[in-house]
Amino acid sequence: SLLPGSQDVHKKLIEARDQIKQLKAAIKQITDNQDHTILRTEASTLKNKARLYELPRKASFPIKRQLRGHFGKIYALHWSSNNQDIVSASRDGQLIIWNAPKKTKKVAIPLRTDWVMTCAYSPNSSLIASGGTDNLLTIFD
Repeated sequence: SLLPGSQDVHKKLIEARDQIKQLKAAIKQITDNQDHTILRTEASTLKNKARLYELPRKASFPIKRQLRGHFGKIYALHWSSNNQDIVSASRDGQLIIWNAPKKTKKVAIPLRTDWVMTCAYSPNSSLIASGGTDNLLTIFD
């Protein structure tokens, strides 16, 4: 061994990998045993309600507003129930709440990670949730 204590590090690495395998197996067992009947029922009712819309080949949609303020790619956005506000999640590590009709930022929320992948309002728009590559679902009020 070239480095003192390297055998201890190697042993700890092997133990950590074994623990990861055990945790993955436990998660798989829990998820395999879950009852998915509600999800299946909802999915089957939605299948009957889904409609497909075919757009003309060269559809043209006029731009109503452009909201500028993010400094990274925008990965997700969600309209609030008031049809005025939008929350957006960006690679710049921020959630921004916008007032769309006024084209203004209401608030910018800095996040723990730059890799925010999704965001959404709660049904009554009182909470905002975001998720990213930090493996956390964060809820703001």
